[in-house]
Formats: sequence, C-alpha cells, structure tokens
Amino acid sequence: MKLLPLALPLALAPLALGGCFLFTPAQGTGGPTGPTGVGPTNGPAPSSAGPSASEGATTSGGAAQPEPQSTHYSLSLHNSCKQTVKLFIGEKPPFSSGTNTSLGSNTTTSYSGSAPENIWIVDDAGKPMSSYTSHPGSQTMQILESCTGFSTY
Repeated sequence: MKLLPLALPLALAPLALGGCFLFTPAQGTGGPTGPTGVGPTNGPAPSSAGPSASEGATTSGGAAQPEPQSTHYSLSLHNSCKQTVKLFIGEKPPFSSGTNTSLGSNTTTSYSGSAPENIWIVDDAGKPMSSYTSHPGSQTMQILESCTGFSTY
C-alpha cells in the first residue's frame, strides 16, 4: 500500500516537534494536569503567595495568629469640681491594689495604659462614689461640678 510510507511520518510528526504528547483530562474531572501543568482543575488555582486573609496569618512556627488589637488607652481628665477630688485607679477601692491619687480643682491631667482600667472617685475614707472604665483609644472626660461623677468633656 502506498499510504503506509505516508502514515509513518504523520504519526512521528509530534515527536519531531517537541518529543512529547500533552495529556489534558476532560473538563470537570479534577484529574491531574498534563506534564506542562496545563489542564482544568476542580477548585481554586494553587497559590504560592501564602494563606488568604480569611485563613489567618501564620508565624514561623506555623500557628495561626489573629490580627493584633491595641488595648492602649489615653485619657485626659479635667476636674470641674470646686475642690480637690480623690481618685483611685484599680479594680475596686478599698478591696484591691491600685493607685491612690488626687486631682485639684480646675486642673487637667493625663493617664494612659492598657484598657480596660477603672478610675474611681472616692470619698475621704476611700470608699467608692463613682467610676469610669477606660476603653482603647483616646478619650476626654471630666469630673462633674458636683464632684460625684464623670461625663464627657
């Protein structure tokens, strides 16, 4: 047959063009890709950029770490009372450790630290009269003219 000598070069033509055949699975089978990495896949394409934001960041130890949130607060406190007011900074006076301080009439002072932190107006015996609990961020408060409470300033 005369077609035989022509059929052999056609069958060998792909080998002369690159020496390999590409395998491409049927779409949606989820099978392997061909030797060149070409072919459909089931699911998202792999990424070498690392985990997405929704998967969480990882440290060199491999543990997922949540985004750090600041708990730092900065408080500017003004005394609108006509007398010096005694303050306690801590959990609950007089039953916990903390800092006793005072704020003179018509003066302003600043406090900062890790929120939440309680600031109490206390009487002469150190018993609590009113409290304010700080929150992360900056805040400006005042001691009322009545000397018995807090409000925004």
